Amino acid sequence: MKQDEVDRVLSGELGIEPSPGFASRVMYAVQREASAPPPIPFPWKRAIPGLVAGALALIALIVAMVQSAGRAASDASTQGSVMQTLLHAVDIGRMYGIGWILLTILVTLGCVTLSMRLTAGTRTF
Repeated sequence: MKQDEVDRVLSGELGIEPSPGFASRVMYAVQREASAPPPIPFPWKRAIPGLVAGALALIALIVAMVQSAGRAASDASTQGSVMQTLLHAVDIGRMYGIGWILLTILVTLGCVTLSMRLTAGTRTF
């Protein structure tokens, strides 16, 4: 195309009109959304006992690890080896399965985040 043809095409005003029935389809969609029932709320009253039990179990695990690490530190201070204390702390982490617990928490958070993002804009009627 030459510059004159491009200028002629771009200088013209084009009238934009909606397709036939567009307004009625939009109004129907608006009415359908307005008449839709509200989403079902999450049953927090039923979930709270499980959340509290999980939090208490996590606190108990942390307390047990701190106590074990404290005993290991007192044993290491009598022996004088910091490296033994660190190795004992790693053994405690393995004994309680801390790596698996963290992996499980991360996978769960990933699944919940992904499902929330996938379903954020969708509604079922």
